[in-house]
Amino acid sequence: MFDAWIASLASPDHIRGALIINAIASWYMIGVILFVQVVHYPLFRDIGPDGFAEYSERNQWLTSIVVGPPMVVEALLSACLLVWLTTPNGERLLDGSLAVWNISLVIFIFGATALFSIPCHAILAKRYDLPAIRRLVVTNWLRTVAWLAKGLVAVLMII
Repeated sequence: MFDAWIASLASPDHIRGALIINAIASWYMIGVILFVQVVHYPLFRDIGPDGFAEYSERNQWLTSIVVGPPMVVEALLSACLLVWLTTPNGERLLDGSLAVWNISLVIFIFGATALFSIPCHAILAKRYDLPAIRRLVVTNWLRTVAWLAKGLVAVLMII
């Protein structure tokens, strides 16, 4: 039912617009994740134990405001594009394999977030924990590389 409604919106203009918004959201998140990976997470080590739990909790809340909306947009558009590219209008515009890569990378990013980032942040919201900070930095490379790949796929989908 829901996918039938999404498919009914599959006009070439909607698909092109979704491709552009998908690419913008992806490249926005690439900028954020590179900043987080190279600057933000490594600096956690320098904060120290005093007040770290409060800092970490506030950091999580403020970061979710910055990353939540574009991640939701990426997920929704990836699902729409996957459905749309199985319609006659979509098939004429784009090979569906890129849409499969696009949504697969979104699923991978969400999975890595759930499996690695969220548990590390849960520890850090309670206390300063150098092994958790190290694990966060190391495992965040999975999301960083996946977002870079997703950004490239998003550009290829437009081209």
